[in-house]
Amino acid sequence: MRSLFFAATMALLSANVLSQTTAPSDRIAALQAKLPAWKSSLDHLRAQGQDISYPKVTYTILENFLPYATADLNTLVPDNWGFTPVNGSQSSMQVSHDHPHSGQSALSILNSSPQSPNRYGMLECAQTLSLTPGVPYTFSVWVRTSSPGKATLVAGHSWQFRTSIPDTQNEWRLISLTFTPTKKDAAFKPRIVTESETSGISFDDFYVCQSANPETGKNLAANPDLEQSWTQRRALNAISDMESMSTRLDAELSAALQGGKLPTVPRWTGTQRPRIDGPSFLAPTNTGTRPVFFIGYGHFDQARRDIPLFPSLGNNIIQQEAGPHFIFPKPDVTDLSLVDNLHHTLQTAAANGVAVDLLLSPHYFPDWMFHKFPQMRKQRADFFPFSVYHPAVRPFLQRYIAELLAPIKDDPALFSICLSNEPINVEEPGDFAVLAWHQWLTSYHHDLATLNAHWHATYKTFDEIPYPDPRQDHTRATPAWADWVRFNQEYFADFHKMLADAVHAVAPNLPVHAKATTWNDWRAEDIRSGDDATFFATFSDIMGNDSVNLWNFGKDAPSDGPVERGTTKFAQGWLENALSYDLLRSVKNVPVFNSENHFIFDREPRWLSADHIRAGLWQGALHGQSATTMWVWGRTTDAQSDEAGSMMERPACVEAAGRVCLDLNRVANEMTTLQNKPADVQILQSTASATWDGATGQNTLIATYTALSFTGLKIGFITEHQLEAGILPSTSIVLCPAVTHLSAAAAKTLSTYKGRLLFIATAPIRDEYDNPLIAPLAGKLIPFTSKWLSLYQSLQPELPISPVQVLSENNHASTDIQWLTQDHILNLYNPRPWPVKIHIAAPATGTNLLTGQHQDLSSSFDLLPLDVRIYRIDSTPEPDLNK
Repeated sequence: MRSLFFAATMALLSANVLSQTTAPSDRIAALQAKLPAWKSSLDHLRAQGQDISYPKVTYTILENFLPYATADLNTLVPDNWGFTPVNGSQSSMQVSHDHPHSGQSALSILNSSPQSPNRYGMLECAQTLSLTPGVPYTFSVWVRTSSPGKATLVAGHSWQFRTSIPDTQNEWRLISLTFTPTKKDAAFKPRIVTESETSGISFDDFYVCQSANPETGKNLAANPDLEQSWTQRRALNAISDMESMSTRLDAELSAALQGGKLPTVPRWTGTQRPRIDGPSFLAPTNTGTRPVFFIGYGHFDQARRDIPLFPSLGNNIIQQEAGPHFIFPKPDVTDLSLVDNLHHTLQTAAANGVAVDLLLSPHYFPDWMFHKFPQMRKQRADFFPFSVYHPAVRPFLQRYIAELLAPIKDDPALFSICLSNEPINVEEPGDFAVLAWHQWLTSYHHDLATLNAHWHATYKTFDEIPYPDPRQDHTRATPAWADWVRFNQEYFADFHKMLADAVHAVAPNLPVHAKATTWNDWRAEDIRSGDDATFFATFSDIMGNDSVNLWNFGKDAPSDGPVERGTTKFAQGWLENALSYDLLRSVKNVPVFNSENHFIFDREPRWLSADHIRAGLWQGALHGQSATTMWVWGRTTDAQSDEAGSMMERPACVEAAGRVCLDLNRVANEMTTLQNKPADVQILQSTASATWDGATGQNTLIATYTALSFTGLKIGFITEHQLEAGILPSTSIVLCPAVTHLSAAAAKTLSTYKGRLLFIATAPIRDEYDNPLIAPLAGKLIPFTSKWLSLYQSLQPELPISPVQVLSENNHASTDIQWLTQDHILNLYNPRPWPVKIHIAAPATGTNLLTGQHQDLSSSFDLLPLDVRIYRIDSTPEPDLNK
């Protein structure tokens, strides 16, 4: 019977995927025809007692994404054109196939809102054109309408150039706007604005030309005839990926049906909330209690609806949102319907082994509070619409947290609480902020004489000291600004501690974290944010964050760019997460939770490599990320939506995310061993230096961290605030990247350090107020210009040596591969956009922990771009330092 079953099944599995020249609908049909045979094979393997987790991921994605591709093929949503309703405008855009001016489609806008100041709908091209100032341009479009209302073509930086759209008697008519841009108007996006009711205005065949006459010369507009469809293009990308996935699934099932053993995957049972042990979440699984890695998605209704689907996709966590305006919609009303829905969600999640991180979302704030307390509304740089200094805010949020959590605090699927979303404490000054500032100065300095001595000032009372407006440019620091930065960090941490204490008052054992963006923790240019890793660690049970790691897009890669973006030098923006996670782990030995993990630009239309997702998640785990929810689980046909271009449009990326979650949980003990490796070297992070000489120190920090990342050493941090608390570095070497300033208290602690200080580029010579240090710190100066590779060469003689040395083909230490080893476990990662050939310095064999393959690691082998591997070294090599 088995041979007959196998023959029948494999006849279907071995069918070749249709060629790329076949019609897309036929390619989809060919894949759909294979679904029954795949399901039959999976059922057969399950009945044999096999764990079908891996092939089930691929099958489930194909089963669910094939209908999405079909829908996309049948939907024309024009590339580069989108619509935004502003300030409550009841307006929208539709794609129309009813009598277009040319081709198959036109765009129509509808508006049911009466005219009101600053309320409008905007049809906009995503492409920004660079116009030549002083030269006439004409923006034109064919229009058909019988009831335009107030609608206009607009141009200019303040929309000062306008042409109204007339009634065209429901016939197509060319409408144009000719204007001569100034320098301010040179960045131009074609836009059409609707400001009042219309039953419909149709648009087709846009034209932008450098001429005083319409439709003359070259058309500069993107997709002007609206025939290029981004939904159809994403369908073609998805079909190609799914065909490759089906080939791999055929091979995987074939091997298993011929007697191969599929891996057993430990899965969280959902019966008990995980507990924290160092960097790990320890939880009961189907194979016993052990470290569990949590990988999943945020953040809205689609994620909640798909909870029963996620285990088959390989994922085990989601993030959901609450908000005080749901609980307190009116001053005298408490509505717990949201809590009831959350309880149901948590029960469903527990039954499926899916954890739920709950974001408190204090920024969903009820308007009635602002009517009651007008001074509470302040302009801010983050999501909070309220002043964090207003005395009525804290008790209100404490009450909200108590009402929200009391009914659900014991649900085992309630994984953790995220206190705030991307918090940044840059707020317009107000009376309550000034009061808090003066109180802090009094507490921090104790007396005016001390403050005046530090500041070289002559203030007679604390109350006369001005409040530094954080919205202004403070690139030229002052002692007052240095103190304000410290005040801001301490106050914002205390505000979050209030939220954490409110959670723990209801649920003492429920872990909390905050979703601070990682760059605010270390980039000098963001020193005013109020986010400080050391201070945030005081209230955090988990070191939370929101971070970014973007692919380089292959041949389209830029030659240089911000650290979170891939370039021609690196295939992905690995540095932002690696540096930030190492900093977070250094200030508190708990798990890192990136609860808004951005691997893809919002509205990204291009194809993206699944290897980017796999490597990003794997290396995130290596640096301490034991839980993450990715942005975002949702699909849209609105090209302007924040969900456009996201994971749910990319089946191969979803497959990579699911399968790497399975991989990490199979090797959770080994990955935890690497996470727990003590730091070999530490980098000094100084708030004072970032305040006074930010740009130089930031760039040198990036180069220093990059250079260390190719040494096989575990990188840690020692922060200025840790030193102030009397914590000494734990390593024999501390690197100080362009640290020009260090607080006197931190310098006092560091002066007792018995290890070596390496000053990169310059030495710390002044305190937090730009005064000379009483006892200057001694250390070795390492010259540095601008290139991390030159710094790598300069640092090599000063650093300890990794017990495993990864060498390139010429037997030199590799500057292409990152590696880390501990207790015979070795992790390898190729961040380069090119293949790299390497070997281990001394004779050693290793076992690939995911494939089970034994390998002579001292013989040359290739790592492809974004390849990640984990080995158990069977014989520990001794480095040959003379080789």
